[in-house]
Amino acid sequence: MAKKKRTRITETTRRRGRHRLSLGKPRPRDAMFAATHTVWAPWYIADADDKKRARLNIISHLLSQVPYKPLAHRNITLPRRQPRGGYMPPDLPLRRIPTPF
Repeated sequence: MAKKKRTRITETTRRRGRHRLSLGKPRPRDAMFAATHTVWAPWYIADADDKKRARLNIISHLLSQVPYKPLAHRNITLPRRQPRGGYMPPDLPLRRIPTPF
């Protein structure tokens, strides 16, 4: 597991009051969350120390918020396969994505 990033606060920074984690003062992010968080539109915070896992967690969370009902499986009968050969691809002006990697 990746190590969490920490903010280093030196004594000089503390004296000047330039550090983000000021104690006793409301942080702007927290004030925004408190003012705009509603039951209809709640805020969620994602731990993003590992960007790949954060993206997957966000996608998973978003999909879990969408209500859906599983569809019933239907029996499908496929048509008979066509004989091999004889297929000619259409002559279309296709645009390919460059593959530099």
